[in-house]
Amino acid sequence: APSPVMNKVSAQLSYLVIFNPTLASLSPTEDEDEIEQAHILFYTSRSRAVSRDTMLRQVGLAKALINFSALFAHGAACDNVHSQRKRMIMVSPEPKFWMHACIDLGRTGRPNPLVTNGKGKAKEAVPPIEPLYDYLDHPTIDSAIRLQFLRAYEEFKLLHGTFGEILRKSGKSSLERSLEQFFNVWALRWDLDSTPDLVSHLGQ
Repeated sequence: APSPVMNKVSAQLSYLVIFNPTLASLSPTEDEDEIEQAHILFYTSRSRAVSRDTMLRQVGLAKALINFSALFAHGAACDNVHSQRKRMIMVSPEPKFWMHACIDLGRTGRPNPLVTNGKGKAKEAVPPIEPLYDYLDHPTIDSAIRLQFLRAYEEFKLLHGTFGEILRKSGKSSLERSLEQFFNVWALRWDLDSTPDLVSHLGQ
């Protein structure tokens, strides 16, 4: 008999970053990594330990997608990228500021395939080397996540002001502290299972 279907895995936030590609390092430098890191105002990840190289690579990919798409879309930058397992969303709530999240899509396990003995009779299911999954995707995920992003931004703005205002009045370090204070809590609280407009599309 075939093995039972494996448990469903809910969609999860992989990482969240807020950046401004026009920001300069606080101290003069020619180090490319330091220049790139100066663009990042906030970063959090489901993985506890993320190397600087990984973080810079993730943000660099988002910036490259935004810049590349703007060349071919009459200035309209890319705001989402789809893959089988992930969804990348980019939102610009203010000029030059970007909020970017990577979502690991929900998935359900497939039963192990049956193996025949050459006479048409099925043998026991043979576990594959890696588990097999069906990833739960839907075209409306993009708009739902964008809506949640913009709601979070509006809540932040009510409490602290706009990103640009804080940067101009209080400096980059103050903006980083405000973003960390708000979005660390928001990211931890962002349970995709309980988000009404995402539940029906993320496989919950």
